[in-house]
Amino acid sequence: MSNFDFYHFLAENRYQKETIREANGQIFCTNYQKELEENTWNSLTVHKDKTITGTSPKNGLVFK
Repeated sequence: MSNFDFYHFLAENRYQKETIREANGQIFCTNYQKELEENTWNSLTVHKDKTITGTSPKNGLVFK
């Protein structure tokens, strides 16, 4: 059985990565997002404690 690399999966599926840092330079979180349709985004955030939060495009996460 091979190991699944979640971050490689996101890169392969063309998610954009943005690292957000605290004022002291430490990583606060890393945000991955992908535009599914014009102005409709799928996004998830990996926090420094390795928990993941996300948003669903079901109701339309709209960039304004």
